[in-house]
Amino acid sequence: MSIACKKAPKHPETGTPPVIVVPKDTTKKDTTKVIVQPKRLKIDSIRKDLSGRSIIRVMSDSVWRDSTGVTFFVELKDYPDISTIVLGPVADDSQVYPGALIKGKSLADFSFKALTGYALAPVDVLPSDWSFDLVDNMPISKKSMEDYIKKQMTRGGTRKVHAMAGTIGEPFENYAEISLNQRHSWDFSNLLNVKPGENRRIKKKTGLYSSATLRIFGITTYPKEGKFFAPEVNPASIPDEPLVVRDVTYGRTATIAIESDAPFAEIKSAFNAAEEKSLNASHRSLLQNATITIFVRGFSTGDTNHLKSLRGAEQVEKYFAMIAAANTVSVNDYGAPVELMTSNATSTDNSFHRYQYKYRLDYPIK
Repeated sequence: MSIACKKAPKHPETGTPPVIVVPKDTTKKDTTKVIVQPKRLKIDSIRKDLSGRSIIRVMSDSVWRDSTGVTFFVELKDYPDISTIVLGPVADDSQVYPGALIKGKSLADFSFKALTGYALAPVDVLPSDWSFDLVDNMPISKKSMEDYIKKQMTRGGTRKVHAMAGTIGEPFENYAEISLNQRHSWDFSNLLNVKPGENRRIKKKTGLYSSATLRIFGITTYPKEGKFFAPEVNPASIPDEPLVVRDVTYGRTATIAIESDAPFAEIKSAFNAAEEKSLNASHRSLLQNATITIFVRGFSTGDTNHLKSLRGAEQVEKYFAMIAAANTVSVNDYGAPVELMTSNATSTDNSFHRYQYKYRLDYPIK
């Protein structure tokens, strides 16, 4: 008996081929060079510097298309006063009054859209001005609040402003720095007429900004038992993330930013001279050639329009004249809402609502 054996067919090897390690020739000098792009190095150093700042949190950044700079989107860190909303240039305050019900999403663009059709519960009214009356169980509407304010102003006559805060001239490079340093909830750089591709850093060598906020009086409303709505209203059924305006500060606010190729000390000298009404020819020339951006709120329409029509030294002089005259108020002129705080209308804890606003910082490589 014989057994026939067939040869197995040959298949390609599927295993990992052996790795041959060639010892490095240590007798030769390694001439390989690591090339570091200078622009990338500068961008990384800007990132490091910005991330170390104590008042902001960096959300994201993007390098410019030509790698000549980097843009950061940042927000203020969680400060106790972050719930205070400072009204900026685009704010529509027509529906802003203590106790007003607004759509929550309208905070993002400062439109403060009214949320109508829901019965609100009466509130207790607590004013900051000692001469104003305390009111219990006040029905809330825009008219009732305006009538209350005018009645208090009529009883008290003309008042002098007692609370004022601001800066006297600080340096800046990015317009958003003004908002960050002032804890503004709006971005000052939005006032610039920026074309696509342009950054929001100052175009000239040096920047100076100054601001003033005059708080005339404030009014806070307190809901009974933490309930903002009448008993027949189911808060859970209300759309648009409703918020209640709990606290409103009435007053005037102004901010000025000056760009110049002159040194900071010279800009500040001209700025101070304008306030002291002692401008000389050199000061006027500096301000005439400067880029000036101004925002005011709570001043008369006539003064505001006149201010916008002026240029150079005359504009800065008018700015200071308006601030100097702003400390007298009357029943028909008590400023405008400059700050407010809101609460979640569907909650009963009465805590103030917090909204994190984001700012844009542009850093070109110098």
